[in-house]
Amino acid sequence: MGVLLEQGSHGGSEFGEKKLGIPKNASSDGFVVPENNSFGQSFRDYGAKNERNKTVEEFYRLSHINQTYDFVMKMREAYKKMDRVEMSIWECCELLNDVVDDSDPDLDEPQIEHLLQTAEAIRKDYPNEDWLHLTALIHDLGKVLLLPTFGGLPQWAVVGDTFPLGCAFDEANIHYEFFRDNPDYKNPLYNTKTGVYTDGCGLENVVMSWGHDDYMYLVAKENKTTLPAAGLFIIRYHSFYALHKGDAYKYLMNEEDVENLKWLKIFNKYDLYSKSKVRINVQEVKPYYLSLINKRQNDKNSKRSPCGFSIFNEKDHKAVVVVCEEESKGVSFHSVTQRRKERDLFAIAMSVSTLNIVVASNAKAADNREGRGRTNRLDDKGRRGLLLSAAVAVTQVPESRTELLNKYLKKSQDNKAKNDKERLDSYYKRNYRDYFSSIEGTLRQKNKEELSESEKSILEWLDNNK
Repeated sequence: MGVLLEQGSHGGSEFGEKKLGIPKNASSDGFVVPENNSFGQSFRDYGAKNERNKTVEEFYRLSHINQTYDFVMKMREAYKKMDRVEMSIWECCELLNDVVDDSDPDLDEPQIEHLLQTAEAIRKDYPNEDWLHLTALIHDLGKVLLLPTFGGLPQWAVVGDTFPLGCAFDEANIHYEFFRDNPDYKNPLYNTKTGVYTDGCGLENVVMSWGHDDYMYLVAKENKTTLPAAGLFIIRYHSFYALHKGDAYKYLMNEEDVENLKWLKIFNKYDLYSKSKVRINVQEVKPYYLSLINKRQNDKNSKRSPCGFSIFNEKDHKAVVVVCEEESKGVSFHSVTQRRKERDLFAIAMSVSTLNIVVASNAKAADNREGRGRTNRLDDKGRRGLLLSAAVAVTQVPESRTELLNKYLKKSQDNKAKNDKERLDSYYKRNYRDYFSSIEGTLRQKNKEELSESEKSILEWLDNNK
């Protein structure tokens, strides 16, 4: 699985490899730290008596019991291939419209709001540090691990404060008491101060609890990101509050960690205190962040497919293949990454910006043309099975579902088209009911005017499929 972070066309860093000095705030009307969080309480107040903190406490109980050294090694092995999903940074940001972090006592808004709130707050105080703006935008993208396409991991395996494994748990960790039920707590290999490590070994060599931080760091490294070392350090350790707030585990750090920690402490001010109910105007700030992303979209060796959007559904062995280029008469297959006995693969071309969908004809033997171009003209035969194979992609951009149904069911009046609609509904019920149901409560609490088109589509589907 992977979210693509492209490197620059020259293969070097846009920001350079030199040591980054800590600049002074360059803005006269910069970010002002609020006194209270979006619930009117102190930030990171885990002792507050409210319904939100009941959810948070249960989250940490599960996290501290289940996050073990062996579990993390298994997760690293499972996710290191990064071969299921490929998409651009902004496309991934938009997926976070439907993600709420159960570990966060300060915010219950969709995570894309938090990304932009953090990035915009930093941009006010450090307008010249564009690498830091981009780091802020992507630092939490690993939370897509909560979504079915990325594995649908439980919240305790994705979000929350991170901590080292393989050594004794420090009391600076939030809800330390729950560690007593962790299998590693009494394991003599792991319950001494240094455990399997040595003083000054460097955090790079320390196994951290598994979650969005480590996953996004691995994605960035795999895609040869040009962010400076401080940016990667921020991505990997921004949830390591026991270190950058509690001053614990410093005996594991080396000299490079000490330097990078200075940047992480700057970043944390904005990551933590920018959370609020004040929404960012996404369309207003989007061009700026796209310009940062576009700096690194010209690499010839990039693994990004030419169309920029592909989804591979391992569960039912269907490949939703990236296609693109012509709007109606023809499309090109750019890659098929899963070779299966099924010959009836269908492809979808999706322009995320316009939500246009193009359907390819039957792709016989396409699985033998991995990485090569192949063009087919659209015909009725190619539309059969469309809705079933489209289901996975539609969950990424739910607002396209209604358009998809209307467009093709009107064009094809035969029984097969009607059967396809039934198959799509069956597919949703089988694979996405749990996910949609998990976010239903959050969506129902919003006013209708606050709902995005994708959120409205999800509620509509839930209403029609009780």
